[in-house]
Amino acid sequence: MGACSFLGLPLGAAAYWLADMGGQGAAGVGSSIMAAIGVLAAAGVGMVASIASRERQERWPWLGITGALVSKAPLLLFIVAFIVHH
Repeated sequence: MGACSFLGLPLGAAAYWLADMGGQGAAGVGSSIMAAIGVLAAAGVGMVASIASRERQERWPWLGITGALVSKAPLLLFIVAFIVHH
């Protein structure tokens, strides 16, 4: 499960792509909403996999924690960009 926490990035990108396909590539606020869906999905997957690895008491707990931090990076960048642009 610790290694699965790194899957937040590709799954978040897939969530963004699916939201983009559903929104038909809308610009402006729609694209921000789609990006928010993608980064929240990435952070959520990383966090859940990290918690699961801790619950299972896996051998290398740092792997799940690192994966959660890496998966959370797009969310942090999105928040900073949102603050800077508005």
